[in-house]
Amino acid sequence: MLKKERKRNKTDSMSYTVNKDGKVITLHLEGKKLEDMFSEGALAIFHTLYDTDAIRGTERIRFVVQAKNLSNLFHVWIQELFERTQIQNIACGEFRVASIQKINGSEYLLTGIAYGETFDASKHGDVKIKDISKINVQSNNGECSCEVTVTLA
Repeated sequence: MLKKERKRNKTDSMSYTVNKDGKVITLHLEGKKLEDMFSEGALAIFHTLYDTDAIRGTERIRFVVQAKNLSNLFHVWIQELFERTQIQNIACGEFRVASIQKINGSEYLLTGIAYGETFDASKHGDVKIKDISKINVQSNNGECSCEVTVTLA
């Protein structure tokens, strides 16, 4: 089992742990801001697919997604990232969530952007996501956390 921990050097406001057991990856994210946690969660998941540190941000994709709660919002955000990067043939290495807003009293709206480069299987590999499950996002008193399980194909 691989266990990886990362703490952001800029603010130390975000950290994540990756436990990889075969094709199942469990992420635990903690932070002070939902936007940072969603951005870092996307980075952690994409980093399990390829080396995100080697990606040049020459291309970008803008996102606006909506969901009924924070856990669903995280799932929709990650699912939209995968679909759009595959359709547009881009490998992303940087993710920025500009805002997460509560709208209509009961739903959430996320706006963000992903940066990457044209996908090249010889450089980025061919690992695919089979399923994203067990998502639990919590946000209380300036602290937020997320648990997510990703199964690779």
